Amino acid sequence: MPLGLLSTTKLAQDDKDNILIAMPISMAIFDGDVPYIVYSLTDHGWQVDASYLESLSDDFESYREYYQKAASFYKKHAFLNMSLNEAEDGEPLFEFGGQPELGCNWDAYLWDEESDDETRYFDAIDEESGDNYDHYATREIGFFDEQSGVDFSYLGTFSFSIYVDGGGEGIVFYSAKHKKVLIIAEFS
Repeated sequence: MPLGLLSTTKLAQDDKDNILIAMPISMAIFDGDVPYIVYSLTDHGWQVDASYLESLSDDFESYREYYQKAASFYKKHAFLNMSLNEAEDGEPLFEFGGQPELGCNWDAYLWDEESDDETRYFDAIDEESGDNYDHYATREIGFFDEQSGVDFSYLGTFSFSIYVDGGGEGIVFYSAKHKKVLIIAEFS
């Protein structure tokens, strides 16, 4: 389900394509059966990559109804919040940039279990200062998708709760070179 377009001029001045931010319509990602979904900009617009098509489903009716309520609420009020209550403050639709929260379920896909990078990361973050902390706290978080062989850079997050009646966050990565978006579901 499309949530919006993010201007790529935030990433590179010479890139004029907009990045589609979308909710994966797959119960498999919400159930944890599929760790992430990848979609790409093609000659026919944004499309889910072929290897993820089997993960999509049409058993999303209860979510679609809430999404339509959220879309109507946004059209009327120009903001969204988790309860769709006009008396409450709006929530950010998408948190661009920064660092994703690590130490959650989603980032298990980042770490090579054969290396000790995960241990070094958490030790450095626990220190809260020093060279190791500075390195790990400011480095760009990336994600290498072994299935496609594509390196992705962290783009931002959005709360599923704003768009569907449920919880969790979408952790969004982007490959400018390949015009691909990767979304990982987080339910910690």
